[in-house]
Amino acid sequence: MKDLENKCKNEKYFQSIRFYYHRLPSESKLEFILEVAEVNIYLASQCIMSDSTNERIEKRIQDLAILAAECFSDADKSTYGLMAMAEFGQYDLILGLFESIDQPSKSHIRILNKVFSEVELSVFIRFIDTLSHYKNIGLLLSSFASFKGSIALDQDNIEILKRIVQSFLDRDYTGFLKMFFNKYELWRSANLLFGNKLEDTIRKQIKGSFSAVHFAYLLTLHNNFGNIFPTSVFMDAFGKHSTKKSLSLAFKLAAQNDIYNNTTLNGTLRSFLMGSSGQKTKQNVKKMRYLLNNGLKEYVEKVPELVELIAAIDLSRYTISIKGRIELPKRKPVSASDINVALVNPAALIFGAGQRRIDVRNNYTIDEYWSTIFSFMLATAKNVSLEKLIIECTQIYNIDFKEVCRILRKFEHFGEVEVIKDHGCYVLPMTFHSTSGCFLYRPISDRMEINLANLEIGDVIMFIIIGFKEETQRINIQLII
Repeated sequence: MKDLENKCKNEKYFQSIRFYYHRLPSESKLEFILEVAEVNIYLASQCIMSDSTNERIEKRIQDLAILAAECFSDADKSTYGLMAMAEFGQYDLILGLFESIDQPSKSHIRILNKVFSEVELSVFIRFIDTLSHYKNIGLLLSSFASFKGSIALDQDNIEILKRIVQSFLDRDYTGFLKMFFNKYELWRSANLLFGNKLEDTIRKQIKGSFSAVHFAYLLTLHNNFGNIFPTSVFMDAFGKHSTKKSLSLAFKLAAQNDIYNNTTLNGTLRSFLMGSSGQKTKQNVKKMRYLLNNGLKEYVEKVPELVELIAAIDLSRYTISIKGRIELPKRKPVSASDINVALVNPAALIFGAGQRRIDVRNNYTIDEYWSTIFSFMLATAKNVSLEKLIIECTQIYNIDFKEVCRILRKFEHFGEVEVIKDHGCYVLPMTFHSTSGCFLYRPISDRMEINLANLEIGDVIMFIIIGFKEETQRINIQLII
């Protein structure tokens, strides 16, 4: 075949290459397929698997596929190698390949992103099923959002998906499952994924971490289990955790259902308010600021036993404006004059406390910098502020906020609508941590206006970051429709 090398790189010729291979006499096939494999190992595997069985040729190309997959320094070659191994059904060998990696790097994550963005659903599901057994699966979770298709449950994949979901539940990755169910719209398929164990699953998750409780709440909400697990149950569960996000969700449930007599929640708030009237620690101030901006005052005003406690606190210490919103302290202008100083929190938590900004700048492109950050945030519970990371990015790469936000547009996120205003709505991000939250402006286009008009408090949306307001450290976002 003429110009075979270039044709192996152009998808419009792939089918003709496969047909050409099938029509070749047996004695000519090995030489031809080796030429194809040298350029595109995945195409070579497709030629073989769509043809009559030839064990000698198949074994030769399988060995080449493994060698290609192991070449992580060449993203395209490794991507095609992994896809070829999947074509041959070598999922155990794929797991073995990753098990040999102690700490997945930016290259591994980038390659998996590329693989999942190109494969079909059945292959994507088999990959997740395989990698769910990987010891460091937490560092790969963000890649599972790279699949561009939808997940339709059928008799061929339902049992595998059940196994996948149960595996992540057993390893307490409910934060990931929440993102996974949101992105691929699986909430209303929960009765198929959990079967007659759905009620027991919800009951067990209610006793778990904050992410587990939130996952249980969303399962209940989307599957009409409110008669079995009423709102008061989740107010109890959120109240017990006493974290900022947990308490703010409890306030939201109270306002939506007019419930202000929850013993657990009120007991947690009583302890918190009594502590706030004493010594003002940095952690206490941050928590108070967040809660005052997310329903604390409105809730307390409905609970007589708590009104006196909050009245005894000098709220001016928490720099709350007349409108009840946080007035952030004025920041000094960002200086990028010395990029050799050691990284400070929060970036040091991700890239290593011993690294310098110049190290990060030399070892990571800006795209890889953010891919690493979002992978870290999805896989861990560390409360790393994205606002501070945005500021540090300008220092590390000596660029302005507009340039940072141009890069951030490439990443999709999920968030929960918290407050709806005439000019837009406030969104609590679910795939990263934010101290100030995100704001979705009411759009200009009619199409997006219709989508925004249909939003309600508690809705989960997909969005991209489009801007960062330096004065208020507010992240601006745009709805993905």
